[in-house]
Amino acid sequence: MCLPMRISIIRCLAAGAAILLAGCGNSNPPGDSVPRAEARYFTQVIPSFDGTPIATTVFVPPLAEGERAPLILHSNGWGDTRTKQPTGLTYDPNNFYGDMHHGMVTRMWRAGYVVISLDNRGWGDSGGQARIMDPDKEIRDYSVVIDWAEANLPIALEQGRAKVGAVGGSYGGGFQIPLAHRDPRIKAIAPWVTWHDLRYSLAPDTVMRSGHVTLLNLAGLLLARVDPFIPRAYTQTLATNTPPQDVLDTLKHHSPIEFCEQGAGPKVDALIVQGTRDTLFDGLEGWQNAECLRAQGA
Repeated sequence: MCLPMRISIIRCLAAGAAILLAGCGNSNPPGDSVPRAEARYFTQVIPSFDGTPIATTVFVPPLAEGERAPLILHSNGWGDTRTKQPTGLTYDPNNFYGDMHHGMVTRMWRAGYVVISLDNRGWGDSGGQARIMDPDKEIRDYSVVIDWAEANLPIALEQGRAKVGAVGGSYGGGFQIPLAHRDPRIKAIAPWVTWHDLRYSLAPDTVMRSGHVTLLNLAGLLLARVDPFIPRAYTQTLATNTPPQDVLDTLKHHSPIEFCEQGAGPKVDALIVQGTRDTLFDGLEGWQNAECLRAQGA
């Protein structure tokens, strides 16, 4: 992908998420003459539904007393960790991945949003074991984080509930559609280069993409605390090059396709960015996610 296109994607994500969340803030914000608190960021560990500690960094923009701002959720890619501090605002052509993940958080914060960047369970400073966006584990963690934000931060509300957006790519994009399906507080998402069906991503026609899967398995074992299911699934699949049925069923359960096939996709506005040259989460998966949302009138 050429450099100008990369810059355009970054700008598009930042601007698109802002447009999708327009109107989520205080409908009558104080004027510029009203004193505002300083922008701040801090670490917050939030116990999840099962007591698992979820490590987050909370970025709060400069707000006047009584003013509220929309909340945006962000998380790490597979092999990465959350954004722990602001980064430079100037695009770095030598650090495209870091700029997309961490620079995005800084730009959103500077634009006036409350941003929470979190380590998914099993990664970074969070506890628990990584389950590849298990709807009964990781996805529930995000709802708990929103609960905490509602109770502790100046979040824009609608009928007493937070209005929330989400950004992030790859593994950090995988939570967004399932979360919107389960949690109606999600009003806008901007996932980039993520999956629609992990069975297709990792084992198209039930044949394992051995190179990708080997690297992902190693990254999980070396950089995270993964559920034993992951290395077991890898070993079993490697033996025959075809995932066992229980592995295929689990991969589907951890993918948007499960509820999209049932006509139960979320009605949430989205900016979906997919790499046409990506060989893991290809353009077809972005199109299928878009169709899933469009079918619900998003």
